[in-house]
Amino acid sequence: MKSIQYLLFCFLILSVISCDKIKKDPISYVAQVSFAPLSANAPNVDFYLNNAFQARTVAYSATVGTANYAIPYFVSEIGNVSVKYTPTGVSTPYVTRSITLEDNKAYSTFLIDSIAKAKLAIVEDDLSNPTSGNAKFRFFHFSGNTIPVDVFFYPPGVTNPSPIYLNRAFNDQETLKDFQLFRETPPGNYIFEVRAAGTTTVLTTFATLSFLPDRIYTLALRGFTGGTGNRAVSGWWYTNKR
Repeated sequence: MKSIQYLLFCFLILSVISCDKIKKDPISYVAQVSFAPLSANAPNVDFYLNNAFQARTVAYSATVGTANYAIPYFVSEIGNVSVKYTPTGVSTPYVTRSITLEDNKAYSTFLIDSIAKAKLAIVEDDLSNPTSGNAKFRFFHFSGNTIPVDVFFYPPGVTNPSPIYLNRAFNDQETLKDFQLFRETPPGNYIFEVRAAGTTTVLTTFATLSFLPDRIYTLALRGFTGGTGNRAVSGWWYTNKR
């Protein structure tokens, strides 16, 4: 009988200790944040969240034309967080911006415009799955000296396509939040064509992109009007969710 009472006593003590430990261990709430240096004349950059180093010596893509960028998401505590891009090895930032991160949400940050006028674009990423078998995509205008554009999206072989975006201006998703949202499309091969708004003048054409089912994509216009090589106006894209 005494041994049974002793076992019950031990069980009680362990339960109290365990419960006490649970109370003392705070629940961790986190968000995800990615980064992309899209200022065409910027040197290599470092990326910080709340002055905590995340990535070093990240270059603007040297690829001419459509470039695919593998962007990781970094985990961050929620709440007010400072996002900072600096020249590699230098503490003084090109640009910094505070944002409020919410629990279990994802965000993308972009260094844009010429480095002398550096801006930090931040968007929320809806990483919920598309309708089964579909893909999701969105488009951003990140070419600082390029006029507003119309964007066409069509499978190869289609003639006289209709635009999917009209009169998209530089960094317009900053104030027009609907442009941060993704659209759904069936999987397959597509061409993105960017024209000067209201005209037939083609500024750049994305190479044929193969959209896979259940993936999420972001596409952007980058570079400069009048730029050469990889600094010319061109298309750029990455996969938010594989």
